[in-house]
Amino acid sequence: MRTFIGRLGGVLAMVVASLLGAALVRAQKKYDMGVTDTVIKIGNIASYTGHASEYGAVARAEAAYFQMINDRGGVNGRKIDFVSVDNGSETGKSAELA
Repeated sequence: MRTFIGRLGGVLAMVVASLLGAALVRAQKKYDMGVTDTVIKIGNIASYTGHASEYGAVARAEAAYFQMINDRGGVNGRKIDFVSVDNGSETGKSAELA
């Protein structure tokens, strides 16, 4: 009987230790690429020039919207860094710009 209780105590100790370890790992600040404590970087590829340049208005509206968000304090105190590049209305160029 003591052997069973001893093993059970050991198992419980390992479970508690693993739960504490998981909580510590979760508490670390790990962000995806483009995110820091102060900035969130968002990328965009749009047709500012070329035969489809009228669709560039959408990207300009997005830039204005993100600027408004930044002017109001950002997202949870983080500013949005909106990076937009022109693909010249060439869809094949978008993959290399990304």
